Amino acid sequence: MGTFGIVSAAMGTGGRPGYQATSETYNGTAWTEVNDLNDARFGMGGAGTTTAGIVYGGETSGPPTVNTTNSEEWDGTSWAEGGNMNAARVYIGSFGTQTAAVGATGNGDTDASEEYDGTSWASGNNVNDGRYGVANNCSGTLTDGLITGGTSTSTESYDGTTWTEETDSSILAFGGGAGATGSAAIFWCYETSNITQTWNGSAWTTTTNYPASVSNMGGCGTQAAALSIGGGPGGVTTSFEWDGAPVTAKTVTVS
Repeated sequence: MGTFGIVSAAMGTGGRPGYQATSETYNGTAWTEVNDLNDARFGMGGAGTTTAGIVYGGETSGPPTVNTTNSEEWDGTSWAEGGNMNAARVYIGSFGTQTAAVGATGNGDTDASEEYDGTSWASGNNVNDGRYGVANNCSGTLTDGLITGGTSTSTESYDGTTWTEETDSSILAFGGGAGATGSAAIFWCYETSNITQTWNGSAWTTTTNYPASVSNMGGCGTQAAALSIGGGPGGVTTSFEWDGAPVTAKTVTVS
């Protein structure tokens, strides 16, 4: 699923089961269906806000099913084609804004990273630990970003130029994450555990467990106010909010 925004203004789009194009926005209370993606997909990255967002990469239905370089921009009303990525990938790590986004790692090119300037993608420096399935979505901005988990537990920060190894987390593949900066983030859940951990720029702290056993959910928001959307297996229709205390559940109809 592609997600971006904050708890009171969030987007959830695409995902599974199958290949979804459905898009919904959240206002902190209720979900509203909006215009569909042009290309149905899952496992894409997302960045931005509900008035200026972007999703990129993922796997499309084909035929044949393929990893895609396609990106689409959201203007608050509709989706329009953006610049294509250089490397086609699924289960990609992502953070930033519509005009300063990062796409890193992914199944298809596990150590690649790219930056988007609102028009085109440019290759950046490779991550240190190639992988896919990093916590979705990741945390921060183009000059202060963070990825963790995936097919390893390693954590890396990004300063706009260089990826730096940080302390490993306990988050493995296909969890969720959120954070306004790379030095204040929250990540949760993975395929065999409902662990939640916060990051303060130098160390991880384990906190209240995620209240469901799911994976492949979308995430957005900040360390103090995060939103987890959907997940699997089978297309979960529940969202959870985090406010620094035990999470609360709300129903979401996007898969």
